[in-house]
Amino acid sequence: MVAYYFFNKMRLNFVIISLAFDHMQILGLLASAKIDWPWQIKLILKWFVFFQLDIDVAGPECLARGLVTFENKWWFKVLIPFFGMAFMLLYKFLALFVGCLCHCHKKVSKKKKKNKKNSGLQQDLAKNDHRTQTVTFMIKAFISIVACCYIMMTKAAMSIFSCYFPPGDDTGASFMVAQPSEPCWQEDGLQFALIAPACVVIFVYSCGYPIALWLLYHKNRHVIERDQVLRAKGKG
Repeated sequence: MVAYYFFNKMRLNFVIISLAFDHMQILGLLASAKIDWPWQIKLILKWFVFFQLDIDVAGPECLARGLVTFENKWWFKVLIPFFGMAFMLLYKFLALFVGCLCHCHKKVSKKKKKNKKNSGLQQDLAKNDHRTQTVTFMIKAFISIVACCYIMMTKAAMSIFSCYFPPGDDTGASFMVAQPSEPCWQEDGLQFALIAPACVVIFVYSCGYPIALWLLYHKNRHVIERDQVLRAKGKG
């Protein structure tokens, strides 16, 4: 969040950072592949795992085993974008509150008092412009947070359906790969209770997010093209 704030202040092009971040996240997926990599490549891929923003890398259950359960971690993973948006909203509200306090303490000059109509119009335009900037900032923040957490949330949702049969077990019972102590497809089990939320995440987020982006980009492709031309000229 702090890095996003400073990058936004610097008017840094997020496309380059996003491409590099996505590339590192995809490389991090290769670390879990069952491939006999050379030790040099394994060492590099282990560092790329941190770019997936997966809390399992930190092992939080070692600090609070009673609080940090598999179910709590799963819900935290799929709700991270909403937590991020809550922090962003809090930041914008604090910024607006501080701005209002500073504006109330400013002295109004006599010249502005004479031109009440013009100043009122300018204030309305300024409010509309500020409102537009706030909405634009929130949309950009939400898309950036969702894009960064896409792989982690998709992996968390798909892990609910990943089960295995223990070797040498003739009972036919299967267990979760992510949580080997939890049986699969039992009505009173944790895996069965998370099937419905996982389906919602897969259809709404994993599939719906890229489709919604494609539809928006396709619909506004001419506006985006003009904006990119203006941005390249330093006017966008």
